[in-house]
Amino acid sequence: MLSTAALFLAYLLPLPIAAFVLVRLLHGAAQGAYWPAANGLLAEVTPLDQRGRAFGYMQATNMGGMLIGPRSEVSSRCSTWASCSPSPRRRRRSRCSCW
Repeated sequence: MLSTAALFLAYLLPLPIAAFVLVRLLHGAAQGAYWPAANGLLAEVTPLDQRGRAFGYMQATNMGGMLIGPRSEVSSRCSTWASCSPSPRRRRRSRCSCW
């Protein structure tokens, strides 16, 4: 689980493309070990009658993170949709310049 966290932080480093691909491959392998370990731990510490709810919460928080993550990226680039102006490169298309 620590390798997953460490490799996730490696995405913040300015790496060349080849190193980024290597980090992504290692992170994928670490994620392949992380989810079965997390599911096993959750099944071990949760009573049988509450397991479904516990797994539901775990998956909901995982999907919630995927939902919130891209939204926070857009929010950091554009404070509101009204602040977006048409891109100077594309006069014909009215597109947000923040993207």
